[in-house]
Amino acid sequence: MLKLMLLRHAKTEKNSATGLDFDRPLAPKGQVQAKAMAAHLTHIDLSDTAVFCSDAKRTVQTFDFLRQQNDLTSYTFDHDLYLANRETLLNQLCKQQGDFTILLIGHNDGLSDLASFLTNTYLHLSTCTLLTLDVHLDEWAHLSSGTCTISEVFRPE
Repeated sequence: MLKLMLLRHAKTEKNSATGLDFDRPLAPKGQVQAKAMAAHLTHIDLSDTAVFCSDAKRTVQTFDFLRQQNDLTSYTFDHDLYLANRETLLNQLCKQQGDFTILLIGHNDGLSDLASFLTNTYLHLSTCTLLTLDVHLDEWAHLSSGTCTISEVFRPE
């Protein structure tokens, strides 16, 4: 069975030095959240996990905290994932081949919309929420509505 982990970036500052949303950094609370998420993930074998991460500052910073404590060696930063909608995220996932776990680090509303679509359940991912889904398929290419069930929801305090 395939496994999909959806992680919304940790809490951010309201503004950036450049004034651009793309450049907003993690807030102090977000740094604490990301460290706690990294510690939580140490209980999971992530060595065969493919990470796809938006290249926005806040998602990259969230990933950096995870990487400090976890064996994450296969990762891609992708500008197309920045504020991506459900269709873009789904297309990215459906292109994958293999039976590895995927960790997708991104933004709302796209992540919540994707999670709701895949589980046929309304879901809202708050900042630094990890939603782990069991994918009841043998190939990523067949991901569609209702093909996943929730195996874990975790959000640090």
